[in-house]
Parts: sequence; C-alpha cells; structure tokens
Amino acid sequence: MVDRSANLPNSIRTDPQRLDQVLRNLLANAFKFTEAGSVTLKIARADLAGDPEGASLDAATEAIAFSVTDTGIGIDEDKQQIIFEAFQQADGSTSRNYGGTGLGLSISRELAHALGGKIRVRSKVGEGSTFTLYLPNQLHLQKLIDDGGEFVLVGGKAAPAETSLAGNESALESSLPGAQPEDDAFFDAGSIAHRKALVVDDDPRNLYAMRILLERYQMEVLQAKNGREALNLIRQHPSLAVVLMDIMMPEMDGFETIKRIRTELNRTELPVIAVTAKAFPEDRERCIQAGASDYLAKPIDESQLIALIGSSLGN
Repeated sequence: MVDRSANLPNSIRTDPQRLDQVLRNLLANAFKFTEAGSVTLKIARADLAGDPEGASLDAATEAIAFSVTDTGIGIDEDKQQIIFEAFQQADGSTSRNYGGTGLGLSISRELAHALGGKIRVRSKVGEGSTFTLYLPNQLHLQKLIDDGGEFVLVGGKAAPAETSLAGNESALESSLPGAQPEDDAFFDAGSIAHRKALVVDDDPRNLYAMRILLERYQMEVLQAKNGREALNLIRQHPSLAVVLMDIMMPEMDGFETIKRIRTELNRTELPVIAVTAKAFPEDRERCIQAGASDYLAKPIDESQLIALIGSSLGN
C-alpha cells in the first residue's frame, strides 16, 4: 500500500535514479522479510522542528520522509545498526531462512548521504520494521551525484531534476524484483534467441526476474548464486554465450570471479557484463579493470540490458 500525505508538494528536486534505487532496496527487503501481513510506503513532509532524525539534515529548509513499514520479523535493537554494514545479518537463522540483504542497505545509506539525506530504522522483533529515508527537497550543489543523474539548469547552475510525488501503486509495484518486464516488441532480438546466458546473483529474486526476462527473448538461462558456482558452470558449458555478473556477493565477489574467468579458466573471449547496484563512476572503472566486458547499473533497464547482450554477441 502507498500512503501519501495530503500536504505533499507536487515534486521534489533530487536525483530520480538514486531515489528510485533506494526505495527499491527498502521495499524489496520489506517484502523479503514479511511472510504475512502488509508492507506500506508512506510519503510525507518531515517535521524538521519536531523530528530529531529529520532535523539533522544539513541546512535543509524542507524535507520529505519516505517510510517503508512492514509487519515482518523485526530486528533486535542491538542489531539495528550493523545491518547497514556489508553482508551483515541480524543473526545466522535470519540468513538461513530468508537469505541475505547483501549490500542493499549499505548502498542505500551511501546513496542517501550522497543525496543530502539519511536513513533511520525503528523495529521490534516480531512486530516489524520501519525504514525511513529523509530527503531534503533541494540538494546543495556539493551533495550532487553527477554520474548520470537527471539534472536541469536553474539560474545558470546545475540542479537536480524534479521528481513527481504524484505516481501510483502500480508504478512502484513494477519496480520490485520479479515484476514482469516491459513489452519486448521494441526489439528485434532474434539474434540472441537460443543463445546460452549465465546469470550470477546471490539474491534468488534477482535470479528469478532475470530468468523470466531473458527467456522472453528465447535465451537459455543458467543460474549461479555465487562466484564458485559460476566458475563450475562455465567449465561445464563451453558453449556459454554471455555472463551477467552481480558484483557484491559473499564468499567470492564478482570482481574476483571475473578475474578467475579470465585467468584461471582462460575464457578471455567470453562476454561478462557486470550488473551491480554499485553505480558510481569508480565502480564501473573497477569492473572494467577486473576484466568485465561491459557494465550495467541496477535497477536494470530492460532495453539497455538486451542491447548490451546483443552488442556483446556481435549483433
């Protein structure tokens, strides 16, 4: 459910791609850890004077609070900060029963800071959690992310693009893992049909969504949930045409896996497209240095993904 306060502005000025990425991560985790009950996204003006969390935003005159509330398993109070660290879980049983959050929350906090905002969590075990993204309506120039966000000129200076707050639930639902991909009539993708792709990701929802998408283009899809499984499948399938490699995975991350594909397996000709939520310029450079053929930032754009696959196969 989406709950919008009546006094919201029509739009805010921010980086829409990064805001979308943070909300996707928060919503995906909420659904993941809620077996029964509900998940609600509430959007409201933050009370900068009365809210100690919102009031700490740097010199913001107005801020919006995006709160994702679930009725899921909840988080122990002494674990509510470590979950924002890379690959940290509330406890071992949580990881076994639900899978990990990977770098989702860590990246979300990093992006929130870059947008001039912050994320706070309130939770009680057995009763659910609320993750709130506090975001200033107007970013300071030094806070801007200038690596692909949509910006407009205001008074001759670069400023973030306006992002509408008047959307609907269907738009948000379509951004969740497992959502049906867009109409593929836009592409003549016959050249990738019946080619074999390996999707490597530690999140089963991402594996499912990517499999459904690629199979619509008649690709044969193999799946691996970590780097070691990926190496074994590449050994077993010499006819593999392309690898879609998540980067931030436990045990063996995508950087190390790509390096081993190039050196240990000597598959220097195999196209490997890095697919990652780490979306800053230095991340792309690090992927290329590790041996990736190309790079695609999450959230995935279907048309861009298919175009990259086609290009990597020489089409």
